[in-house]
Amino acid sequence: MMHKDPAQPASTIHVDANTDPYDKLTSYARRVKTLLNNPLVYAEKDVKGSLDELLGSICSLMIAKHLGYKDRITAPKSLKLIQQEAEALSNADVPLDGVWIAGYYMNSATYRTASVYHRFLKIINGVPQNKIKYVGELLPATEQNYKKWTGGAWNHTNLDIVHEESIKLKHKNEGVHSGRGLWCKDSVTAIHELLMLVETWIAHIAPTAKP
Repeated sequence: MMHKDPAQPASTIHVDANTDPYDKLTSYARRVKTLLNNPLVYAEKDVKGSLDELLGSICSLMIAKHLGYKDRITAPKSLKLIQQEAEALSNADVPLDGVWIAGYYMNSATYRTASVYHRFLKIINGVPQNKIKYVGELLPATEQNYKKWTGGAWNHTNLDIVHEESIKLKHKNEGVHSGRGLWCKDSVTAIHELLMLVETWIAHIAPTAKP
């Protein structure tokens, strides 16, 4: 019996990288790949771990769109759909496609991007792992440093929208049942915004890194 290399995916779906949003998402994956090959990144487990999560966010958005994800801004979720999924799962039938599972992957991307956003703000600002610092507290220093490094402002508009959506998912009693506040296109752009910060930071620390 032949065994597959556990480092290789068991199976894949192929998407058209020339269409939106796959063109953007595949380019972001290439940027993550480049960062992972950087010796500075290779030596930092916190950075590697965060990039791994961000890659998962890219993957989740790809799957969500492949499964036909549609934005549900201010539109409530169908109770019938939830009941159908509950029935299927109670019978050990695991859904692999459809609207509900597409939304599952969208939520996965939201959680991942928001958590990596917060983690990179802590990493870049040198905040110890055991110290609590919220996104709003970390942004002023980050914006100041980015302007010092580049001469321009760092745009994190969509990252902030994703962050707010993750808070709603975690802390609002109904979650996003009555409707989402996040467009898929904004979730995609948020990854670009985060990569801009990380790439700029890595480029800045590279000249001062020890050999």
